[in-house]
Amino acid sequence: MQVNQSRPENIARTRTKYGAIQAKNDAETKAGTRLPGSDRSSCGHNFFIMLIIELTNFKPKDPITLVDALVLRNLEISHRAPKLITMVMSLSIKNGNKLAFKPTKGTAILFYKGVNVGEAAIEVGKVAPGATISTNVTLTALADRLMGNPAVSYDMLAGSMAFNTFTKVPGKVKIFGMDKVAVTSTNLCGFDIDIRSKTVGDYRCT
Repeated sequence: MQVNQSRPENIARTRTKYGAIQAKNDAETKAGTRLPGSDRSSCGHNFFIMLIIELTNFKPKDPITLVDALVLRNLEISHRAPKLITMVMSLSIKNGNKLAFKPTKGTAILFYKGVNVGEAAIEVGKVAPGATISTNVTLTALADRLMGNPAVSYDMLAGSMAFNTFTKVPGKVKIFGMDKVAVTSTNLCGFDIDIRSKTVGDYRCT
C-alpha cells in the first residue's frame, strides 16, 4: 500500500477543524445556549468523517469537461457582416470521483474579442462514479452584439474571426449519503471561423 506523505499535514488540518468546532460548542455551553455534552458524540462522528475524507479517495474532486467537437451549423453574411452564426459544441463530462456527481444547471458562453455574444444552458443528468457522459450545446452569436464591435469589419476582410467558449457545470457530490460538497467543472476554448469555407479551425482548450 502506497503511503501518502501529505497525511500528517491532512490529519493536522482535520484536527484544527475539529478543534474549532469543539471550541465553539464549549463557548455555547458556558453561555447556557447548549446542554453540556449534547454534541460530544456528533462532533466525534464529524471528526471521524472528515478524517476519512482527508485520507482516502473519497475527497471530492472537480469533474473534467472536454470539448469533443465544434461544428459550424450556420453562417449568414449580410452587407459584409455576419448576420447569424450558429455552432454546435459536443461536450464530455468525466466524473473522477468515487461518488456520484449531480450537476445543477450549467452554462456555455460564446465570446468574441472578450465580449459575451451568446450563451446557452448545459443540462445533464447525474454522472455515476468514474463515468463519462456526453451532451451537445447549440450556441448562437447575437447579431446586435457583433455589429457593435469595430473588429468585425477587419476580421471579415481578413477572412477569419476568432472566438472563445467558456463552459461551467456546477454540482454536488454526496459524502456517505449525508453531507453534500460543491464541485465545479470548467473549460475554456479558443478557435477561428473561416469565413470563406464556413468551417471551424483547430480549437485549443484548457
